[in-house]
Parts: sequence; C-alpha cells; structure tokens
Amino acid sequence: MTEPGQQFAADVAGRYDEWYKTRWGAYADQREKQLLLQLAAPRPGERVLDVGCGSGRYLVWLRQMGLSATGVERSAAMAHAAQARLAAQPIAPDSAGGASADTIGGASANTVGGASLPRSDISSTVGGGSPPRPDIPGTVGGASPPRHTSDRGEDSGVLIADGYHLPFADNTFDLVTSITVLEFAGEPGQFLSEMARVSRSRLFLGVLNKSSLYYLQQRRREGSIISKACFFSVGELLALIRETLGPVPIHWRTTLLGPATNIPILHTLTRCVDWIPGSSRLPWGAYIGVCVGVKGHF
Repeated sequence: MTEPGQQFAADVAGRYDEWYKTRWGAYADQREKQLLLQLAAPRPGERVLDVGCGSGRYLVWLRQMGLSATGVERSAAMAHAAQARLAAQPIAPDSAGGASADTIGGASANTVGGASLPRSDISSTVGGGSPPRPDIPGTVGGASPPRHTSDRGEDSGVLIADGYHLPFADNTFDLVTSITVLEFAGEPGQFLSEMARVSRSRLFLGVLNKSSLYYLQQRRREGSIISKACFFSVGELLALIRETLGPVPIHWRTTLLGPATNIPILHTLTRCVDWIPGSSRLPWGAYIGVCVGVKGHF
C-alpha cells in the first residue's frame, strides 16, 4: 500500500517532470544550470551539498560531472523520491547549454526508508525543504519533521534533515548549493549561516527575482505558492548575504529576462534577450545566481 506522502511525491513528480518537457521549462533549466557552472565553477572530485534538494535533479547532474554530491531534504517523501532518481539514473550523460558533463560509473544511491518513488522537486516545505515552482499549478503538501541521519561528508545520497541544522561538521563541503529554497525560509539569515558553516570554500544560491517580468506574471495568480514566498531583488539578496556573512566576495548574474511563455514567437524573444552580450549583468532576470566565497576562499 502506498503511503499518502509517497503518493503525493509520485503525483507531483509527474507534473514537475512534464513542466521540464515544456519549451519554457527546458530552457529555464538550461539557463539556470549555466549560471551555476559560470559562477561556482564546480570541479570533478569536489564535495557538494545541495540543501533542499527536492527530488534530486541537481544531485544527478552534479554527479554526472564527477562531483561527490549529497542532498539534504526536510520532506521525507521528497527524500525518497530523490533517492529513487539517483538509483534509477546514476550515470546518464547530461549537459547544460553545451557544457560537457563527464559520466561517472556506479554512483551510489542509498535508499532512504526503503522507498522507491518517482522524483519531484516541488514539496511546499520550508527551512531546507524543497519549495514548489510557482509556475507549476497544484503543488501543495506538508513537511515531515527533520531527522538528522548522518554527520559524514562522503557521497551519502539524501539525508532527511532541516536546513537550519545541517548534520555535518564545519568545513565539510567544497561547495554548498541551494536552488529556489531561500525564498521559503522563515529565517533566511540563519539558513545562510548554516550553509556557510559546512562549506570550506563557496556557496551558490539560485533565487527567483521579484524585480523581474516573471514575478509580475506570477503575482497575478491568486492563491499560488508565490504568495507564500519572500522573493528578493538583487540588492536585497546581496544585502542579506553581507549582513549575515560579512564582507565576503560575491559574484552574481541573472538570466531569463523575457516573458515566461511556451508561445514560440515570445519564447524566441526571451532567448534573444538572454543572448545579448552583458544582459546577465542586468538585475531584472527571473533567476538570480549568486556565488559567495566563505572563509577567505572563492
């Protein structure tokens, strides 16, 4: 018999994966990954932690590039889904915008609770859980209580834990990432501090931008998850980072400046705008990518 939380994960996974097959979803995924590659420059062999990893989409991609990637997820249903995705797709090649991704063989995916489920990135959890994408309808659900399961830094799959209390020693990871989660953290400063504690080099944050056309499109949708999120402008995000972590080095860019649409002619317009030289330095793209150096490193 399928548990309710597992059924939720399976149901939402289908909607989320369908979104990634759309013209806009596939393009947004490509551009967002390009920013991570450009700003954080992950290198094969580095240890990476993805906080609020959802169904593990980024974990799979990072492992395919030869990184030792671990995920933390507050929602048990999402953690199960992530482990199932890691187990099902450990060595499939991938790329982002033409960037080559090295294939790794035999990437381990330890089962959480013995569950095997489809993947999903859109549980509506906070404090380290994966939020729903606000442009995907019907993504609701509750969070499971956090459970600290490991204090190891090796490639250990997905751990059920709270983003405010990461179960790792200081300086465990080379890179700590969090993709569209900070907007749903009730205490974003504490969330950032905890990410910085377990990183010995750098952080990467992917945040949806409230100073964007995308935000204006989404705010019209009454009752959508965007009404529950605290989105940031570039200036607000940089101020939060400096207030929390001090005078650390920061590199940022944005992408997806045009309308979020699957209409071919408008989608082409979005792509053209994004390819204008220097456009990523404009603070109005739908997605903000920020790389932060910690402990004197970058």
